[in-house]
Amino acid sequence: MARRIDFNLFAKPAAATNSSSIMPEQLTTVMSDSLKLADTINNIAPGCCAFWVSDGEWSMHQMLMAILDKTGPAEVYMSTYAMSETPARIIAQLVDEKVIIDLYCVLDNRVDVRTAGSLQIIKAMATKYAMVDTHAKVTVIINAQWKIAVVGSANYTENKRYESGVVVCDDAIADQQIKWIKQALADGRS
Repeated sequence: MARRIDFNLFAKPAAATNSSSIMPEQLTTVMSDSLKLADTINNIAPGCCAFWVSDGEWSMHQMLMAILDKTGPAEVYMSTYAMSETPARIIAQLVDEKVIIDLYCVLDNRVDVRTAGSLQIIKAMATKYAMVDTHAKVTVIINAQWKIAVVGSANYTENKRYESGVVVCDDAIADQQIKWIKQALADGRS
């Protein structure tokens, strides 16, 4: 008699979430169930410095969604070398649903050549955007309770690479990142 293999024995456990339930239902399906991402998000607290490694399990837009689910609606400042269309569409939904109150976006000058579709989406929904020579991957999330800076290697693309960085909950560091992003927005072309 042939033995049956129970593949459920090897199922990856789902991450426990501390959802604030602000995430629109249609976006909850694209949120990551990575335990490593959940651990990083659970470590975010005032004054924190949480290091993260994605192991290719999740992408930057999924980290942004998880942070916003914890913080509630916020202003978002971001700089990225690359942005693909799926993350741009997800960010657009977050803006439409008022999860992102205002979006300030700095993109590399070649985004119009590499991913014109994502640029069109950003143009339509960003409070302000600019294209400059940048390789910086920075996201700052701000509301009345939080000032969070995420600095790392991950672009706003879907990828299965190892990426790493740090989440810092420090007003001065968040303000420093916003300062140069605002300067890039003023200096860049739109």
